[in-house]
Amino acid sequence: MADESKVNIADIEAAAEMLLERQSAYKRTFGGPLAAHILEDLADFCHFNEAGYHPDRRMTDVLIGRREVFLRIVQNLELSPDDMFELATGEPQLRLKAVRRAQQEELEA
Repeated sequence: MADESKVNIADIEAAAEMLLERQSAYKRTFGGPLAAHILEDLADFCHFNEAGYHPDRRMTDVLIGRREVFLRIVQNLELSPDDMFELATGEPQLRLKAVRRAQQEELEA
């Protein structure tokens, strides 16, 4: 049973590390001096501040998809690593903190 929990902790930590790397890439890409202009343009193009409704159902789907892409960019720029982990995996923040605490205790033992 102990080996299984180590694998789970390792898998969770690997997923958290991957999310941190991805978030870092988003911040490098959308965090430069021109980023505000680009994000403003994308927010407008993606109808971020508008309802995604259009009389043509297919266009409604397009607008929803655009908005989801913009939300993903914003999430990667603004959410904490624990929030990103919870969003990506559905695991609550407390679970990640508990895993980190258990791993630290294991290293200290």
